[in-house]
Amino acid sequence: MNLMKLLDRIAGKQHERQESRNADYRKLVAQIADGEDPDPGFVDHVLTDNQKTIDDLRQAVELLLHRRELRETREKAATLAKDRERIEKEIAEADQLLEQAETQHEETTAPLYARIEAIKQASTEADRARRELWETCAYPELKDRLVQVNNRFRDLDAQRADIESRAADMRRFAEGDRQEIRFVANKAQEEELSERADRYEKNAKKLEAEAAALRPEIGKLQQEEQRIRDLMLEP
Repeated sequence: MNLMKLLDRIAGKQHERQESRNADYRKLVAQIADGEDPDPGFVDHVLTDNQKTIDDLRQAVELLLHRRELRETREKAATLAKDRERIEKEIAEADQLLEQAETQHEETTAPLYARIEAIKQASTEADRARRELWETCAYPELKDRLVQVNNRFRDLDAQRADIESRAADMRRFAEGDRQEIRFVANKAQEEELSERADRYEKNAKKLEAEAAALRPEIGKLQQEEQRIRDLMLEP
């Protein structure tokens, strides 16, 4: 047999045996990483064939476990990437719907806002026209009557406000005396404060009645003012 061919065959056999030894070592490492308990004889055989120590085996198992974690992280990221594509697509679709809705909203509300502005302008012009009609009223008797009504209204309303203010003061004074009673030990002083509080409340009720009596006339004056102003709007 040709020497070179013989050497090549021997080399091939050695390569096959080495591949087999490598495969057994990887299998052993995988078994331990998977939590299996391999046969001690198999372990010894594999370590001897591959010239490995227990420390080498431990490091190989730890490396495999670490690489599995890395692979899991990578695969998880790939899954999340696909999920991200789906989410981004949904967001884009939602954005498109929002844009369409905003466009529709603008098209719908634009004429409405324009109408509101026109109504505001008309209201402003109406107020101006009303004031000018009052100012240019050609009936002096209406103007004189309006002045009389306004003066009477101001007098009565000021009187009502003053009476109600005094009534509120009476209520406040009465409350102050009743609060003070809680801190008084002297019976005579307690009776004096109670009687004074009663007088304040009585005066407050009287004043409130006076203010209430003015309200009907004040209301009539307001109605009379409106009636006169309505007449002054006539051309």
